[in-house]
Amino acid sequence: MALCCWACKKDSKLLDENNKYLLIDNTVSQVKFTHVLPALTPNASTTAPSGPRFRIFINGNKIDGTVNTSALTNAISFGSTFPFTPYLSLQPGSNKIECIVNRVSTTGTFAPIAGDTVVNTTINFEAGKRYSVFLADSPDPGVLTLENNFTIPAEKKFSVRLVNLCADIADKYDILSKRYGTVFTNVGYKEVKDYMMFDQTELSDTLTLVKTGTTTALATVNTFSGTAQQVYTFYIYGKTSVGTTRKPALNFFPMR
Repeated sequence: MALCCWACKKDSKLLDENNKYLLIDNTVSQVKFTHVLPALTPNASTTAPSGPRFRIFINGNKIDGTVNTSALTNAISFGSTFPFTPYLSLQPGSNKIECIVNRVSTTGTFAPIAGDTVVNTTINFEAGKRYSVFLADSPDPGVLTLENNFTIPAEKKFSVRLVNLCADIADKYDILSKRYGTVFTNVGYKEVKDYMMFDQTELSDTLTLVKTGTTTALATVNTFSGTAQQVYTFYIYGKTSVGTTRKPALNFFPMR
């Protein structure tokens, strides 16, 4: 299925979402961040999930929660998305993005040290558009920005796209559904598979990650139940050589 732009009317976008209407402000950009950088260092906490938790700054302002006094709170951890739902609203145009290890001193103040700024880049976001920004590997770190450009599924349907950011770059992966069989196949590193449409039912599903050509489960998402007219991004992440806490995994987030 080809990607389709939202239908626009004057200066606003109107979405039919579970029989409610949301006015999308065309004067802002809407953004999510997902942390799939597999490195274990630099780190400021030994609490699982291991590896750096980041404070995300946009143009110098912290956006992932209020200012915190703990290395474990209000910072994005490995494998997670912020915000999970809905989006951050940012000013369109050039935005400076910094991901800094959430290092907190014994007195409860933010105290980054040399090397703690792991991402320092600039991304241009267009007004009225939605984006997913992945903090990824290779080059280490890398940033992958995707526009969340999709059509709204019909009633009693939902759709799914897949992004492979597992830094075992020589491997390709399949996603198996207990209900639908193989739904994505032969997915390479930093490859994005286009949206697949599925029927929404009351039955939950189990999605399993395997290497292409094998049947050994590497990771599973259990009891997944797609919401009618929702759109999801599933993402593969991890890096086997880093250790057991970074083995290939599978997760998802909603896009509307």
